[in-house]
Amino acid sequence: MLYTKFGSISVLLTISAVSAAITQYTAKPLINSSNSQFGPFIEGTAVDDEGNIFAVNFGNGTSLATLGQVTPQELFYEDKFTKGTAFNALRFFIKNDKTLAYAADYVNHRVVELTINDEEIISKNFCTNANMLQPNDLALSKAGFIYLSGMKWRANGQAGDGDLWMCSPDGTSKRLEVMGRTNGIELSPDDKYLYLSEASNRNGVPVSNKIWRYDVYPKTGTISNKKRNAYGYQRKLICHPKWWSRSLKNVTKWRRLAF
Repeated sequence: MLYTKFGSISVLLTISAVSAAITQYTAKPLINSSNSQFGPFIEGTAVDDEGNIFAVNFGNGTSLATLGQVTPQELFYEDKFTKGTAFNALRFFIKNDKTLAYAADYVNHRVVELTINDEEIISKNFCTNANMLQPNDLALSKAGFIYLSGMKWRANGQAGDGDLWMCSPDGTSKRLEVMGRTNGIELSPDDKYLYLSEASNRNGVPVSNKIWRYDVYPKTGTISNKKRNAYGYQRKLICHPKWWSRSLKNVTKWRRLAF
């Protein structure tokens, strides 16, 4: 389980049960500010089928079009073709024995598909829609459906600061919902549930933090039966099979959510 925190990536070391609903653990940085080759906007951690860890913003504060491998630290991909590219999220996928990666570009309102070969990485626009707020984060199902969250930060939140989109395996996009400011998004390991965070501000301070759960029909990707499942501000996590949420007040503590 990974999270990004001020230019560092940490990995789970120990878990000790506090109660049925809350678990605390101690983490150790894989990289930190003293040895990181990533920029200040590092996030969007992802793991490929071989267990290699990746994140966005390899380089410096202006290297927004880059993806990097964490261990060892090295450049994985850089988009030199599309002006303004800024990656914010990443997921890997195996399709017909090919390794693919999907990266969310929040400036150009698109998801980029990377076909990873031994000699080269081939990129193409997989899904794009100018009406998307960003996208900010993504979740990927085993059937190839991609779910996207987006956000607009305001000192005083309002409806429309967030959205939820789905990209079908053929690359078509569909807006599923307009919401408050949405951020972290993830599927359950069996693809039956979709989790999405929603927050709102008042005078620049978050006053409402919720995590919603949707039922998912894996074959069609459609969602229904929206329920509020927990309070919290969910950042991108790689959580399998447990789900975790981070408190805004203390970035070093995490809560295990009893879904």
